Amino acid sequence: MVEFGYLPRSNPEISNLRTDVAVKKALSRLQEFAGLEATGELNDATLKLMSTKRCGLPDIPYARKRRSPWQGSTWPQKNLTYKLRNYGLEYLFDQPGPRIRIIERDFFHMLGTYNAHNEAVRKHVWSSYAFRVLPSRIVSFTNHLGLGRTRRAVFDALSVWSEASDLTFTETQDDQADILIEFLSGDHGDGYPFDGPNVILAHAFFPGAGRGGDIHFDNDEIWTEGPFDAQSGKLNGNLGLGHSKVRNALMFPYYSGFDRRVELDYDDIIAIQKLYGVGPRGTPAATDVSIATLAPAFDNETDDDLASTTDEPNAVPDPCHTEIDALSRIRNEIFAFKKQYFWRLDQQGHLVEKPLDIERFWYGFNINITHIDAVYERPDLDRTVFFIGRQFWEFTANVALPGYPKNLTEIGLPDSVEKIDAAFVWDYNGKTYFFSGDQYWRFDETSNFIEHDYPRNIKIWSGVPPDVDSAFTDNSGKRRLHVNGIKAC
Repeated sequence: MVEFGYLPRSNPEISNLRTDVAVKKALSRLQEFAGLEATGELNDATLKLMSTKRCGLPDIPYARKRRSPWQGSTWPQKNLTYKLRNYGLEYLFDQPGPRIRIIERDFFHMLGTYNAHNEAVRKHVWSSYAFRVLPSRIVSFTNHLGLGRTRRAVFDALSVWSEASDLTFTETQDDQADILIEFLSGDHGDGYPFDGPNVILAHAFFPGAGRGGDIHFDNDEIWTEGPFDAQSGKLNGNLGLGHSKVRNALMFPYYSGFDRRVELDYDDIIAIQKLYGVGPRGTPAATDVSIATLAPAFDNETDDDLASTTDEPNAVPDPCHTEIDALSRIRNEIFAFKKQYFWRLDQQGHLVEKPLDIERFWYGFNINITHIDAVYERPDLDRTVFFIGRQFWEFTANVALPGYPKNLTEIGLPDSVEKIDAAFVWDYNGKTYFFSGDQYWRFDETSNFIEHDYPRNIKIWSGVPPDVDSAFTDNSGKRRLHVNGIKAC
């Protein structure tokens, strides 16, 4: 847990003085980040997680309060060069044998990582003995794939990021390339030693001078096409992206399988576009969400009253020609829900080309999703709450918390409430509001219960009719209430 940032480094002489509370808290943070139940106990699921192959750089130092981090260290230019390093000098050992291409400085550095043979190798540095000891450590591409296949995998992995953003990548043979990609072993001098064919697969450094932007793979791993394709796509720290809690994101630090396809999750797309913009092949800009504003006498809420249309029963909905079921702001994006699908609009108004299936993005619904009644993001908790009928689910990142669904009555709503029409947090006072029919309630996020003196009649909110369909506070801080008929564009 120290290695990945969940516990601070300390003097080895006093490391045994860590309190049980500190260790339990660190375990809870580790579990929550990985989408496990945050018990703080070293259970079977956590032990399995700790043995799962993953990136070797920390999670916590780069973590932000919300979504994956966009570190201040980014590339000032958008046209980047990379080199798959294959050392350029040749030496012939004094015994008959093949020529080995290597830079002398790097050769001696690698010798130093093999303590058991260190002295003997240095005495016979150009001997056949040295060749026998270090035959696979000298050439910096994986011998399991070969240079050609390795180059192809790296090209494909970088391409998924360039296709979603304004970045371009060009391979070069110049040692001054922006990104140097190397296969190394053990303690290779960067402070993040590899552990052999065990947990740590690779790591990448944030953009900057020296080794900034470089990518290192553990050469002791058995790299074959599927695992290498998948892992090479995950090395996005060299672009300025930290680790994500979203399990399907390439920025998720744990390796989840040997799928050769390297695909970006929408969480990845939003992050890379935040740093480098949308390229010519990136997600297209959407028409701005059209929302009218009223001036109610109470709480300054707004509404919209648009004509409705009729959807075909089994058609995948078109966001511009269908009434939405729910609308919310989550992670500073606008989410629009219809049937079992949703769309996302980022702060620049970029809309996903196709609707995404709710259950393919949020994991843990134990029912077949046909619609969402209401959804909102809990303030300061990085959690999202979904309401369907008399039940609700709470998610951290995109994984449902244990113990859900729960009934609406468990948070103080009367049994007569059949569903929540809309839910939102008003930025002005930080309070959470639930709407159902012609009534509304205020929810206490601290006690997890409805406040006293509620429900109240929605007429208090001047100009807002019954049957509010969705509600949220937009990125400008304006409150939005909508009735049936609104479309996503």
